[in-house]
Formats: sequence, structure tokens, C-alpha cells
Amino acid sequence: MANEIIHYIKSNRRGPLVAALKFDLNKTYDRLKWDFIEAVLRQVCFLELWISIIMKCMTTASYSILINGKP
Repeated sequence: MANEIIHYIKSNRRGPLVAALKFDLNKTYDRLKWDFIEAVLRQVCFLELWISIIMKCMTTASYSILINGKP
């Protein structure tokens, strides 16, 4: 699914600048602590809003992201 989204973004360059983030969380929980990931996001100057969103996604059992009110 991530590859399809990236392809769509690359092929539709008519609109505003778009950014995409892909996190591979495969076995992340076995190797990294959540507070370490949060510290790294702050170190690379992510906005607090994005840090909050990412941390909520990582620390909850289920989640969905809404874009313009739609899943």
C-alpha cells in the first residue's frame, strides 16, 4: 500500500507540495524503546504535532488516520 501511495504522489505533481513518511515498525518493539524513538523525533526537529501523532500510533493497539475527515 505504501508503494501505491508513493507512486500516486510522484505521478500527481500538479497540486501543492506533498510529503509522505513510511515507518517500518516490524520488530521495532523488540529493539527500541518508545521514549528513545520520541527523543530521536525531537532531535531531528519533527513538529510536536507529528511527534504526538506518531507516538499515539505506536503506543495504541489500533489506530486509523483521517485525512480531511475520511479514513
